[in-house]
Amino acid sequence: MKKFLPIFLLPLLLISQACEPTLIAEFQDKPVVEGYLYAGNSPEIKISRLIAFRDDVQYQNVVIDALDIVVADVTSGEYYGFSAAGDGIYINPSFIAEEGHSYSLQFAYGEYHITADTQVPAKPTGLELSNVTLYVRSMGGGMPGVRSDDDDDDDEDYEDLYPMQVEVSWDNPDDAYYMVLVESTESNPNSIDDFDDDDERPSFSFRKEPVRASSTTISQTDFSYLGRHNVILIRMQPEYVLLYENQDADSQSLIEIHANVENGYGVFTGMNADTTQVAVRRISF
Repeated sequence: MKKFLPIFLLPLLLISQACEPTLIAEFQDKPVVEGYLYAGNSPEIKISRLIAFRDDVQYQNVVIDALDIVVADVTSGEYYGFSAAGDGIYINPSFIAEEGHSYSLQFAYGEYHITADTQVPAKPTGLELSNVTLYVRSMGGGMPGVRSDDDDDDDEDYEDLYPMQVEVSWDNPDDAYYMVLVESTESNPNSIDDFDDDDERPSFSFRKEPVRASSTTISQTDFSYLGRHNVILIRMQPEYVLLYENQDADSQSLIEIHANVENGYGVFTGMNADTTQVAVRRISF
């Protein structure tokens, strides 16, 4: 089955806390859970161990790749065991997350019983773009979006013909959380700005902050590449938003982001998405 691409882009919030030494006052050997259930896809569930930057801590006799991970489909009453695939990743190809179903994660971690509950939300509806082409402007090969004219009377006409931003809108009658993820679909896209071969290549994707709204705006300054891009509207649960809002926390201290994981850290959450496309082109004048 084809993987839903954002699954590789979203779970980047607790990795540094889970895998790097952490200086803390009171250490408790509890697991960090990362489980993202996308409707129609088989997830990977990752279990990580906190590492204390000190010598006098006590670890439980737990092997990360030998846990008994079970996901219960509360809606259907079925149970699914997940097998270790290495590096704390657990899989079950026969498990497919279903829209509208509620799920419960359960496993033992030493003296702790770990549980987390979530539901896969309904697919977003009403996804629309104000325009399907976005332009970056350059003046005689100069920087995109900068005009040298002192007189800006014609700006409105230019923006009507060559829009530099796109409004992404959708239905949100129940005031749910949504996030827009944008990623290049080109195999070898041309970058908007020049960069040296020694420079790190800009990311092929970007995301907007989660909102409880029915629209957001993406503009030319958000993009690094020309060409076709997927615009992915993701409906998410509040527990993911809690995790997202804490991603800028000081990585040198243990921020106890339990989200919805009992007796552990991290998140186990359901998501659903719809996708459309926008093209980014350069206009010179």
